[in-house]
Amino acid sequence: MAENGVAITVFAGISGMDKASLVDKIIKKSGQEDKILNIDVESVLMRALNCEGISTFLDKPSIKSKFDDIERAFSRIPAMIEDERRSIEHAFLQIHLSYFKNSEILLPPLPQLLSSILARVPDSRMRIIVLIDDVFSVWQKLKNRAGDMHPGTGLKLREVMIWRSVELSYAEVVKRYGDTMPNLPEEQIHSYPVSIRHPVSTFNNLIFEKDPRAVYLSYHITSARHDPRKVREINNFRRRAYTLGEKTRTAVFDPVAIDELALASALNSTGRSGTVRITQEHRWPLGTIAPLAGHPSWPIDIPKHEVKEVLAASRNGKKAVQADVGNQITSRDLQLVELARHLAVYRPRMGGHMSLGVDAEIKHAIEHGRKVVACHLRSDQAGDSPSTHPFGNKITVFPTSKKFMAHLEKTLARGRV
Repeated sequence: MAENGVAITVFAGISGMDKASLVDKIIKKSGQEDKILNIDVESVLMRALNCEGISTFLDKPSIKSKFDDIERAFSRIPAMIEDERRSIEHAFLQIHLSYFKNSEILLPPLPQLLSSILARVPDSRMRIIVLIDDVFSVWQKLKNRAGDMHPGTGLKLREVMIWRSVELSYAEVVKRYGDTMPNLPEEQIHSYPVSIRHPVSTFNNLIFEKDPRAVYLSYHITSARHDPRKVREINNFRRRAYTLGEKTRTAVFDPVAIDELALASALNSTGRSGTVRITQEHRWPLGTIAPLAGHPSWPIDIPKHEVKEVLAASRNGKKAVQADVGNQITSRDLQLVELARHLAVYRPRMGGHMSLGVDAEIKHAIEHGRKVVACHLRSDQAGDSPSTHPFGNKITVFPTSKKFMAHLEKTLARGRV
């Protein structure tokens, strides 16, 4: 048995991402294949039911019957881990926290079931990684597979977003339930929403480090995405930040690992067509950073009314309410700010203009006691007082990129051996 017990990593997330192949890639890149037990919980469920596919299970009319089946499958998992406990350090569980079919969402009793695994496997701890991807990419994959083999699994764009939101929220419910269990130490369960467009190093640093650390990258996106020079400059910062993350064993949370503003760019270039065609050029280019997942099959054609539905701001009385896409971007990014120890801000006043998103992330980080370091170039400082800067005295500011990156490396490396 490993000296520090078994580290259980739950890979959750909605359908449409080929979770099994992504987890296999993490395992192969980890260099620890012989220390990892990989369990596909859905396969355990199918074997317990003696049925071929998940559709058979989801077609059962009784919610109680489905819950009973899931509980029976989960009851087998602690024994599977215990059987391998002397030779493994990690147990990977691939699961859905929720199921969505024919407008019905199923929420199994996973807070209790996952917490019970921790209680039954001595010296274990749990991290939940909710795998997420661009909503248009998931929509395409679900549409392509929604045929005779997977009837009823095709979803509208807004339904994909709803299901993803449910999965993310339920992961937090599992974590909070575990925190209240009297037989589990506090903070025994941690939950992270992570885009599959991050590189393998981000996943490795969350999974295999005993004390996982993360840094969130904050920079202009909306105002920069149509300026190739700004995109190149920001991508250079992103690349250097990932290099530091890998060097200091720090997970990097990168906002453009999800880029659903591509939907707005594609819609604006559609014209009168009833279909919105999303191409690779509409998405923020990831540059030389190799993501865990491969590129989707471009182009992606989505009915215009579905795209407009998730981009349109509704109205509450006289006040406009943020659209679905904008709301999920804000919610997800601020959650990642909370999960990170540090906020690394690159040129918050790029071109002399403050980004509303960057400003919100800085304020949120300060409110939650996170350390904020910013690269505030002299060329962006027009109007600043010589003795102050526009971000208050709780932020460490550097006037050059070189000094900013050197300080960031020193900060992230602190305490690492």
